[in-house]
Amino acid sequence: MIKLRHPSRVPPIRPALAPLLAACCLLVSSLGHAASLNDTARADQRPWQLGVTLGYGQRSNPLVDADNLNLIAVVDFSWYGERWFFDNGDVGFTLVDNHRFTLNAIARVNTERLFFENTNSLLVSFAGSDQLGSDGGDGLQQGGVDSDGNDGLDSDGSGGTPSDGGSGSTAEFDIPDRDYALEAGFEVLTDGPWGFAQASLVHDISNKHDGYEANLSLGRSGHWQRFTWTASAGLSYRSQQLNDYYYGILPGEAVAGYARYSADDGLNFHASTLLRYYLSKSMSLGLVLEYETLSDAIADSPFVTDDHITTAYAGVKYTF
Repeated sequence: MIKLRHPSRVPPIRPALAPLLAACCLLVSSLGHAASLNDTARADQRPWQLGVTLGYGQRSNPLVDADNLNLIAVVDFSWYGERWFFDNGDVGFTLVDNHRFTLNAIARVNTERLFFENTNSLLVSFAGSDQLGSDGGDGLQQGGVDSDGNDGLDSDGSGGTPSDGGSGSTAEFDIPDRDYALEAGFEVLTDGPWGFAQASLVHDISNKHDGYEANLSLGRSGHWQRFTWTASAGLSYRSQQLNDYYYGILPGEAVAGYARYSADDGLNFHASTLLRYYLSKSMSLGLVLEYETLSDAIADSPFVTDDHITTAYAGVKYTF
């Protein structure tokens, strides 16, 4: 999932797609201008922003036998200096900032591995990273492909199990563990009467997956009295190395009944919306909805059962 920062480095006026919630997050916390009730908030250009949201929601987990993630609370923190900034887990340095666009060098932690953790509840999280925690289950108890790539069928096509060619037993495969990856790259942000946009390119610098991810998002915000809304949509291209590390069956992990699975590169699509009603300058009610389709390279993984991820969350936010 992508998050958008406003071209201005001042946090209160950025229309961020920063997750409202999520395990170092996949949920969007400030899809719209995270500002106060009216334009007077723009005068309050503090270098930092701190908000806490309490509510309830769920994010689906695409891994086999994994429970959906319960979303309860989020801490939203960002700090913007003259050029350096910290934005909910992202560290960046502004290279160019003018009335047309902003160019930042950024570093972040890819938290894709949180899908693989043995947990199904997230109570407190930071609002800026890209992936949620989940229950990885007790292991994959289903037919896969055999070492000959025959999808568990006997030579005559009659069926059977991949473990013994038809005796009725089942091969067992535990969902593999994956590590966090440190990624660095660049992002370009711009906005105008038409809305706002972000393009980014990051590459693994921690020698975990050695791949890269390219993102493009477009969105638009609006307001009416105490209501604000933001809608956005985008594409995320993930390289073969990135997809294969997290969703492939790597050499040495293949067992009887589960051959090596090499995930290819792929394109994910996501759409998000935020509806917010301001009770006061500091307190607001918010509803976040998000839908993400997974590329075939991810969806075809032996330990992935869904080709999409959905998120819904409603909560009360207090901004200090």
